[in-house]
Amino acid sequence: AVPVTVKGLASRTSLRVNDRDFRKGYRPTLTATVSPSAATGTVTFRDGSKVLATVKVSKGRAAYRAPVLARGTHRLTATYNGSGVYNPSASAAVSVVVR
Repeated sequence: AVPVTVKGLASRTSLRVNDRDFRKGYRPTLTATVSPSAATGTVTFRDGSKVLATVKVSKGRAAYRAPVLARGTHRLTATYNGSGVYNPSASAAVSVVVR
């Protein structure tokens, strides 16, 4: 018999940004929440397709203080990269405006 590992679903990943409309020079904090909170591994934060950072998950959360973003609209996302136990999942995009 061959052992089979069945991965559980990380129910979802959500992204919260502490401010969605701000002036250039401000560095927003991005917080990803992974369900279930027992999930381990990493979350990758992106601005469109550009990777901003990959951060370790602790107690179902990963936080990152973004760099100064250029003026304009940015679509930020958080992707939970999965683990030996849980499958990957991605947040919906959060739009922020830099003035």
